[in-house]
Amino acid sequence: MNCSFCNELAEPQFLFCEACGKPLVADVVVGDDLPAVENDNAAVGCIRCGCGSSRFDSDGYCEACGHRSSPLDAIDVLESGVQAASASHRGRHHSDNQDSVLMQELPNGFAIALADGVSTSCHARAAADIAVQTALKTLQDCGSLPTAERMRLATQRAHEAVCTLPHDNLQLAEPQATLVLALVEGMQVWYSWVGDSRLYMIDQAEVIQLTMDDSWLNAQVNTGVPIAAALKDINAHCITQCLGMRDDEVDIHIATQRLSPDAILLLCSDGLWNYCDEPKALRKLLNEGNVTDSLARRCVKLIDYANAAGGQDNITVAMYRHRCAG
Repeated sequence: MNCSFCNELAEPQFLFCEACGKPLVADVVVGDDLPAVENDNAAVGCIRCGCGSSRFDSDGYCEACGHRSSPLDAIDVLESGVQAASASHRGRHHSDNQDSVLMQELPNGFAIALADGVSTSCHARAAADIAVQTALKTLQDCGSLPTAERMRLATQRAHEAVCTLPHDNLQLAEPQATLVLALVEGMQVWYSWVGDSRLYMIDQAEVIQLTMDDSWLNAQVNTGVPIAAALKDINAHCITQCLGMRDDEVDIHIATQRLSPDAILLLCSDGLWNYCDEPKALRKLLNEGNVTDSLARRCVKLIDYANAAGGQDNITVAMYRHRCAG
């Protein structure tokens, strides 16, 4: 049979055209009575047409619109119970995803590490992966140390791990990545960062950016250059610090913040915050969501927003919901 919309040849057992996604038969039933199929795409929902369906057949075709979700279209979603989730996507202009995120429950807390491999460096994804893995392993292995010391050691070891990767493409910089690391213990969050991946604290009253980007822009503003003038420079969003630098000492920032009851922590790469730079813009975006949405769904919606706004870079978001004991 042929598709009545695009005339593509289709197998008789197909419900949707593989070329255009249109129904091949008039009586296709789409609704809650369809059996749910276990599929990696189902946790995210169809993002090809925005229909939001989470029902896919065994070959990865959306039961609502007929589009097939390819590996390049899939959003990688991780969940840790109801308290934490993350989502990551390559964006609309990159062929691969060089961001990495990892979450881990620890004996006395919860940790999230998010890294953004520098695209002008070689082995950027490997740098991001080894950074988050090393940081969380160090936090786990060094639980007897004071928290501030653990955070510094975790970040330093992540830097050293990135430096072990080979610099085997001289047309690119040595392997590099940004890192933001958050550790929740009781009512306190400890955090460290190198580069421009960010941490926000969100409560009922406001959104607070806890980190300060290691950027050329901020360096200029700190010396007295008006921000309007600095923003016009081509280097405005260039980072001045990252893990893996071999010609300079890495500058590790460490800070702590008391958490408000039911606060949410949000970590993200610049693929998101480039489209909602100011905390009030992020607050407006978050307020547009459904209050009943899971953290995973919220993360996915932020990915969708960044892609709709242009998706120029890889996009990664992680969220942690703090609950008061008792």
